[in-house]
Amino acid sequence: MAKNDPILILSADMPSADLQESSSTAKVQAPSVKSGWFFWGGKGILTLTDQGLIGSSNFLIGILLARQLSRTQYGAYALAFEVFMVLSLAYACLILEPMLVFGSSTYRDSFQKYFGVLLWMHLAVSLATAIFLGGSAWLVEKVGESASLPRALEGAMIAAPSVFLFWLVRRAFYVKLDPKTSVLGGLIYGAVLLAGTLTSYEVRLLSAFVTFMLMAAAALAASPILLGRLKPVIVLRPTCSTLREVSGRHWSYGRWALAASVAAWVSGNIYYVFLSSMRGLADTGAFKALQNLTSPIGQVFSALALLALPYAARAYKESGAVGVERLSWRLTSLCVGGTVVYWVVFLLLEHPIVHLLYAGRYLEVEYLIPWIALGSVFRMATVVQMISLKAIQSPFLGFVAFVFSDLAACLVGMPAIWAFGLQGAIGAYVLSGAIGLITGFILLRGMARKGACQLFTRIGAGAH
Repeated sequence: MAKNDPILILSADMPSADLQESSSTAKVQAPSVKSGWFFWGGKGILTLTDQGLIGSSNFLIGILLARQLSRTQYGAYALAFEVFMVLSLAYACLILEPMLVFGSSTYRDSFQKYFGVLLWMHLAVSLATAIFLGGSAWLVEKVGESASLPRALEGAMIAAPSVFLFWLVRRAFYVKLDPKTSVLGGLIYGAVLLAGTLTSYEVRLLSAFVTFMLMAAAALAASPILLGRLKPVIVLRPTCSTLREVSGRHWSYGRWALAASVAAWVSGNIYYVFLSSMRGLADTGAFKALQNLTSPIGQVFSALALLALPYAARAYKESGAVGVERLSWRLTSLCVGGTVVYWVVFLLLEHPIVHLLYAGRYLEVEYLIPWIALGSVFRMATVVQMISLKAIQSPFLGFVAFVFSDLAACLVGMPAIWAFGLQGAIGAYVLSGAIGLITGFILLRGMARKGACQLFTRIGAGAH
């Protein structure tokens, strides 16, 4: 298809074979793991810029909400946002992450047609998510436990389809190793979101519902421009075989990635559920306020992960699991070193920063920040182990690692929160992060040495 084709090509049908073009089609040479530091450094800077635009917007929203809302209202936002995020895991693992793999390999020469099929999958998954959120809002309102939570869930319901679409079109440019275009979308999204948030804050209209509406508006402002540059081929009536082929590939890859992501969410966020049910939304809001402080360093390494996964996958192709193990040592040193530097600087200026960010609120829980810092160090290092396991095509082992972390989060977290409240939640958060890191480290080393971990891989492959 020529590059000057219209943005959307509509046809009545498209056979599955159209997704697989002949081998004679000209292919774009994929960069090697041995490509120069200048190449990967430039891509890394653009990726950090892109993620920074999104992350800084979300960080500022969290701070402004904490400053303007009561603890209970902020706790409702925190809980609704976590419900939204855990539901988004299905979208990320079944659509976004497989697209990074298959879009740059199997469907590289027919990506525009492949992306058109993904838009239909996006429609189905995002609508299902919105229906679930709407049902949750209705149920919470009927139960009458909280006046703020149903409205927050309604906002998440409305925002879900447009926010998911924005994620999809942004991630598509990483398939092409073109973060520069994704930065354009981040600029538009960030500008709209920040302008709306600051305006709402100044007139004291900022709320959980308004925040989700602003996210939706920002996503709708940026997505059409990015879609126009992708030029997807949208088929009005895709054949069952086409949808079955693509969805089958995505499900085969994504089922264990989804299980691992859900398990990862449990180990890092189940405390919101426990705190709200055992201690109330005020403690939930305090936990969220402390977790906000991890956001800047988390966004940096989330950005690096977008490039680290394809980079590690190429290392696996060229050098096997041993090559990925060597790479993981370097990446772990980078993540741990960067996280430690961030927290050392933060803790030196801890009191004035917290006072400035939260306008004098949450100072009574300031003493818990060093423990939050320790937990974030463990979790940043764990991210590297998970990237490495995915790169050697073993997402099942990532699931196994997080199961052990979940056991600590639940078996220790529930009684600890019941007995000690917020302090118990943070203690369980640190412990589960450490266990996840140790387990992931052991499993990756076992795979590199062709040891007993092959048994786990065979179990994962057999559970189809």
